[in-house]
Amino acid sequence: SKYEPDLNFVDSIGPVSEQHSSMFYSGVVKIDVQFNISAELPTHESRLANLGSKIWRTKRQSFVRKRIVLHADESVEIKTVQILEIISFETEHRLVWPMEIAKTGRDKAKQLIVIEMKEDLPRELKWAEIMIEFRAPIRRDDQFHGVYLSGTKFNNRLYQHIVAKFQPVFARLALPCFDEPNFKARFQLSISHNRRQDGHPVQAYTTTQTDDKLDKICGSENGRNHQKANFRLTPPMSIHMLAFVVGPFDTEPLEIMARPNLVLRFLAVPNMTQKGQWALEVVKRIIIEFEDYIQYSLPLKKLDIVAIGDTDTDSTETWGLMFVRQHLALIDDNSLKVSKILTAVNVAHVVIHQWFANMVTASWWDHLWITESVAAQMAFEIVAKHYPDLHSEYLLRLELLSSALRQDTSREMHPLSPPEDKLLTSGQVYEIFDNITLMKSGAVARMIQKLIGDTHFKMVLRCVLVNNVFKTIDLSLLMVCIKKTCADDEMGKKTFMAIEQTINAYSKQTSYPVLSVDYDLSSIYQDKGELAVYMEPRYKAKRDINVNKFETYNRRTRLDSMAHWCMPIKVRMWDDRGNTSLSLDFSKTPSIAKAGLPAWFEPDEHYLKLQPEPDLSTYYRVRYSDDLFYQLQSPIEQKQIAPMGRVNILDDYNDLVQSELIPRDVFRDLFNWHTNEDDFGVIIAMLNAADTLANLGFKPRQLGGYQAFVRVFDRYGFKATGNESSLEEMARSAILKMLVGQKDKRVVSRALEIFETNEDNLNRLAVFLREPIYLAVAQHGTREQQGKLLSQLEVSLSYEERMRLASALIFSESKQILKRLVFILNRPHEFRANDIRRILARNRSEDLDVQLIRMRQTN
Repeated sequence: SKYEPDLNFVDSIGPVSEQHSSMFYSGVVKIDVQFNISAELPTHESRLANLGSKIWRTKRQSFVRKRIVLHADESVEIKTVQILEIISFETEHRLVWPMEIAKTGRDKAKQLIVIEMKEDLPRELKWAEIMIEFRAPIRRDDQFHGVYLSGTKFNNRLYQHIVAKFQPVFARLALPCFDEPNFKARFQLSISHNRRQDGHPVQAYTTTQTDDKLDKICGSENGRNHQKANFRLTPPMSIHMLAFVVGPFDTEPLEIMARPNLVLRFLAVPNMTQKGQWALEVVKRIIIEFEDYIQYSLPLKKLDIVAIGDTDTDSTETWGLMFVRQHLALIDDNSLKVSKILTAVNVAHVVIHQWFANMVTASWWDHLWITESVAAQMAFEIVAKHYPDLHSEYLLRLELLSSALRQDTSREMHPLSPPEDKLLTSGQVYEIFDNITLMKSGAVARMIQKLIGDTHFKMVLRCVLVNNVFKTIDLSLLMVCIKKTCADDEMGKKTFMAIEQTINAYSKQTSYPVLSVDYDLSSIYQDKGELAVYMEPRYKAKRDINVNKFETYNRRTRLDSMAHWCMPIKVRMWDDRGNTSLSLDFSKTPSIAKAGLPAWFEPDEHYLKLQPEPDLSTYYRVRYSDDLFYQLQSPIEQKQIAPMGRVNILDDYNDLVQSELIPRDVFRDLFNWHTNEDDFGVIIAMLNAADTLANLGFKPRQLGGYQAFVRVFDRYGFKATGNESSLEEMARSAILKMLVGQKDKRVVSRALEIFETNEDNLNRLAVFLREPIYLAVAQHGTREQQGKLLSQLEVSLSYEERMRLASALIFSESKQILKRLVFILNRPHEFRANDIRRILARNRSEDLDVQLIRMRQTN
């Protein structure tokens, strides 16, 4: 089918100073549809069934034959509706015949429009045009869905843009449509808008470029104060992947060629464009790499990145027009190196979605994870490959993956493929577009890649793409491609079964497994027993680690019928001469795997550990029995275990101790084994551990592991060479902030000295040293020095720098400083709501709470 939305935004928003609470746009949408009443269309029928209508339940066929059901929110005002049967496409002006409408109605709660015809709809694959004239609001809430008004503040000016964010189920907030992923169509969009806004030229962008030829045919209305942009026809796509933006942009966007016939553009407000160079270079590298990897070129002539101020997600993968949150899109001299990682990962993710989400789309929301898995896994893999100096694997483990695992034990946890009754409303669908789906689906993709190998994984992706391009995909179609790549022998069948079990486990179950590692001394086959690893759902895990008790409990409760994870796991064992590894097979006995120990292995002398890869496949937590755990002390102290291995153990035990799945003293001992730690990645994990130990009642300064932090300051102080790695920047900055917070006299006095030396130009300070220095000034500096920080906060053009300043100033004890800070935080478009909450959570004094209440009452 085909959509022709003609939207009129002329005078929809006036000057900022004259805006009132209600803003609307008008439009006409024409939708070409083909009738096929005899066909079974599950989503069509589910849409009708969801009406809950007695007519539907008792007179199903007559209901289908006479009615057309579309989505439209109650805020979309319907003015006129016409249904025209298309008699012929032969001539330039198609021949149509009006079809009589008996009545129209709507179910506001379910966001549906029902058009009832006087006669039965055509049944023989006939075409018709639905034409609806409507009016809808430009939304100004903080949801950022449908068509909304976005504000971007830069250089003390507020720029406003009209943005269309339809993903996943918000097209219905903007226009009447079939708002379901498996209804693909081509879109030919026209947008009328003012030529200028607050003195700046206004431009419109969407998936495709403007069509000069179409402008001539249509005779665009280009008045003195307004103009009309007609855009080229899009490829077949789901409506939730359509996007557009209207507003003031730099008239000379940053452009580079990814390859012949594909131009990349960075769109931002005036004077901001050059800060998008890094993001644009990442896009180019990802496109070249992924096109080569999958051997399938992106079928677009252009790809735009829009730096947007207000959005509900960090990035949106809409086709041909990708939105990235402004502070993530911009990299400049005020950016930390870790910001480059975040930008690269976000940009890579939305670029790969151009293939897997746009060209191939999930047929329904319970299959969303399929396309999400490819984008997540390949984004991390390509970024790690092309930017090894950024050490993205540490950010992946300690921030993104660990955060998802925590979320997946809360009330927000959900399976990748929720049951039908959990995806009936737009709110339920929106909830699964979260960090759990991103990281868990990426973990599944990585596990599949490890099970079949990278060469065969490429073959699977290419099979999915070639067989389903411009169509939709579900699990059955994915499994067809996986089966094609698995060898038709015993090993191939075993691999296919393992993949099937892995997908079923992670797609149907909530949460994730806790892997407990123990010796099974009851084995009659081994003199020294067997190694046993068993899995429990995180929310059912017991504190005691005992494989024999687990097996008894498993038999009694049939735990394995509820939780059967299957994943590639390796165990590595060490002795004085070297090490060896073996793979564990969870496919034979659900939830448990056992392996014989090598003849040379002596449990009292040697050690072993699970060997997770530094990637997404570690979507689980690992713990060891006491005997196995304390065998790790010497290898950790002597750094025989690789840094990422030490990070994994610290991160897992940090989470497990907070859940009371390991004793507090065990976690304290683990922290103390890192007294001589010098790897910055591991030190970041230690800093997280120190926070947890403090919350558990320990005094970190009295623990041996704390000396690792002191040594870092003794060695480096506030020195900066410019050659620090992203890990060094993160670790040293965090240590300095911790020491300032503890009122360490050496650190505070040195920080104040450096500030006094550079207070006339704070840009001279190394970026990663700024926040600890600002924190020292906020807590121990003079009122005048704190006032200079406030002044810097007012004039800085860098969102990242403003976040550093605000995060430090919140610790000031000056009521005047705090009052001014709260005023700035509450100004529209200065800070994101989530960032404000994060800043305020750092220092919630009673006085600050009173100020906030007064400020909110004033607003």
